[in-house]
Amino acid sequence: MNSQMSYEVKWMKRILFLLFFALVLAAGCAVRRPMTAPHRRATDEHRNAKTIADCLDCHRDDMPHRPDRGNCLKCHRLELGR
Repeated sequence: MNSQMSYEVKWMKRILFLLFFALVLAAGCAVRRPMTAPHRRATDEHRNAKTIADCLDCHRDDMPHRPDRGNCLKCHRLELGR
């Protein structure tokens, strides 16, 4: 009886760990930035851009996607070190 309960507890712990891991992995994937999004050069205009309207002043014609997808700054972050 004792070995059977120990076996069930091990499986329950393993299943809970896998569910927790899957939840953390799903949350991480939901909030990550797309890896393929091009970075903005660290120019003064890009540093001062705070809204999507600031981006669309210059980039309306060369956008590969629709501007109403959301906040440009969410995916297109500044390049570092330049």
